[in-house]
Amino acid sequence: SVSCIAVKTKGCTVFVFKLALRLNCTIEEDTVVQTEKMYQIHLNDFLQLHFSAPPTPIAPPELLAVGATYLWIKPNANSIIGDGPIILKEVEYRTTTGNWAETHVVDAPTYKLWHLDPDVEYEIKVLLSRPGEGGTGPPGPPLITRTKCAGEC
Repeated sequence: SVSCIAVKTKGCTVFVFKLALRLNCTIEEDTVVQTEKMYQIHLNDFLQLHFSAPPTPIAPPELLAVGATYLWIKPNANSIIGDGPIILKEVEYRTTTGNWAETHVVDAPTYKLWHLDPDVEYEIKVLLSRPGEGGTGPPGPPLITRTKCAGEC
């Protein structure tokens, strides 16, 4: 969808076009991921074009430590596709056999997911946000890892 707004600032008329694009990406056989991105294009009397896209991590989170009930990760939010500045980092995680269970705000270079079940496989993704409407990008690539056994396995 496309929308246009004309705004008058400092004697100039600025046209702001908003485009919403829906992309279908086949990642694995029988798996289709839909992402929706909001792009803003600013066009003023001098025909300057500003194009911005919400940020998405390029790499999956990095696994730093594993326990029976926790996973310690580094979000890897420095290498991104899209535009910043990054104002919010979030971690989404779920068991690989379930739906998304939790989303947590990350405000440090590393993050500990805890109160997890022993010997269970988890999928962890990072979401990044920039200021403005449509500022949250799609989740980055997943880290898939398993917690340790609680005792003898």
